[in-house]
Order: sequence, then structure tokens, then C-alpha cells
Amino acid sequence: MKEDYCLFGDLIVHDITYRTNKYEMICGPFVGVNNHTHNCMFGCGFLLNERIESFEWLFHTFLEAMGGLHPKTIMTDQSFAMSSAISSVFPNSKHRLCVWHISENSKKHIRDLRNQDGFLDLFDHVLKLCHTIPEFEYYWNRLVTEYSCMNNDWLKKLYNLREKWCPAFSKDFFSAGILSSQRSESTNHALSRKMQRKVHKVLSSSDSNEVARALCEEAFNKLKVDVEAHVGSIYFSDTDSPHNGEVQISNPKGSRNKGERNVRRKSVREKKTNQARGRKQAVHRSASTCSAELPSSMACSSLLDT
Repeated sequence: MKEDYCLFGDLIVHDITYRTNKYEMICGPFVGVNNHTHNCMFGCGFLLNERIESFEWLFHTFLEAMGGLHPKTIMTDQSFAMSSAISSVFPNSKHRLCVWHISENSKKHIRDLRNQDGFLDLFDHVLKLCHTIPEFEYYWNRLVTEYSCMNNDWLKKLYNLREKWCPAFSKDFFSAGILSSQRSESTNHALSRKMQRKVHKVLSSSDSNEVARALCEEAFNKLKVDVEAHVGSIYFSDTDSPHNGEVQISNPKGSRNKGERNVRRKSVREKKTNQARGRKQAVHRSASTCSAELPSSMACSSLLDT
């Protein structure tokens, strides 16, 4: 992808109209055109919202991945947040607006005008077929005059953005003759077939990890509570000593000192048993020694002490 971008990254088409159906994540592929006029994909990003900060993060990440090489032209749909992010991240790139999205948005903003005879033909000519600035001005004035829409707010905003969508204002920047971001529709279609299952798999794996982590934490907390009742079966090293009413759990296999690989550690219960057995053996040795040295009629003082 990076190699393709270095060769064909003069123009980027970035379309965010596609969303994953199940998780409603915004899928924004970065698509270009190679020397065979075929699509080539430079990258793809997923967003949770359409805020300025999100687009700035996406564009900065893409720019970093592509070695800091800025495109000459970037084409998007009409979005204030995206336009602000592009001005911040790609200040020297020409930002173009997709005329297909403009035509689609007109269905909501000038529906009544579109229903009038001849309006759509003249409107499409203004959007796509004006190749000089005087030609554009002539047909635009004709449009707003014939249909009495010169005071329409949406058309006023569209006219103020004319340098971003009219072909007559983009001859100094490379655009490969592309006026619409629909070129990425085939990429979106391929993503819709392949990404649904993979995105679901990634998110399902993440959810499973969260469940496993929660179960481990629950089991560990339960162990900390129950361990005081079974402290005799917990292994400690000779230097370990619980203090302040706190019991520290130690792994008998994993917490050995250097040189103790084959040395088995004794449990507290086993140590107490050995200590008691040692005291009994000491008493028996002491009794046998005394009986050998004294007459049978005299009692040994060590036996009396015990």
C-alpha cells in the first residue's frame, strides 16, 4: 500500500458513507487511481463518530504511515468536520467535493426546485460540465434567475464553495478527471463482503478476553478470602512471614531462589510436624543417655523436667 501511494498518491478519494451494519462503525477507505485507471487502496480507517478530532487523528495516522507524503488532491463528501480536519492536516492539498453527494443533498434542500421542468438538466450542467469560469458564471446566473432561487440559503452556500466542486476551478490541480467519490463504491462493496465477518471476529475475541479477565479477577479475589481458612496448605519460603494480618500467596514452583531448582520446599504443616517429631526424638535420646550413666534407682533430672 505504501509503495502504491508513493507512485499514485497524487489523488486520494476518501468516502465515509459506508458503515458496518452490525456495529455502526464508520469505514473510511483511502482510494487512488493507478496508471491503468484502476482503483488502488492505500489504507482504511474505522471511526466511531464524525468529530473534527476523529478526522484529524485519522489523517495524521494515515500521513505518518505513508512517510509524511501529502497528496496533491483529496476528494471527499461535503462535511464541515472533515473539511476542517483536512485544512489542518493537509494545508497544501487541494480539497475537492464530490458532485454526486452534492446532487444527493439537493434532494433534501431544494426538493421543490428539482421538481420543476428543466431544473435538473441545468443544475447537472452547472455541477459537471462547466470547464471555464465565465461559462460557470453564465449558467449559474441563468439557473438562479430562471427559477427565482437566488435567495435560497443552500444554493448560496454551494456557490461560496464553488472552487471545491466546479471543474473550472480545479485545472491547476491533478484530479485524474474524477468528479465523484463514487469510485470508492466498488471498494466499499468489497469491504462489505469481507469485513463483516472479520470485524465481528475481532470484536468477539475482545469481548471473550474481557469475560476471561473478569472471571480470573473474581477467582483471585475469592482465593484471597478463602486462603486464611486453609493457611496450612499454602507454601511459604523460610524467610516469608505474613504480617499485619495479611496472607501472601506464593507459588511453590515459580518462586524458587537460584540453585534451588531440585529442592522441594516444605509446607507449614510439614514443618510443624517435623519440629514436634524432633522434640520427641531429643527427649528419647536424652532419656537413653541418662539411663546408661545413672543407677536404676535414681531418676534423671531431664526426665523430671519433661
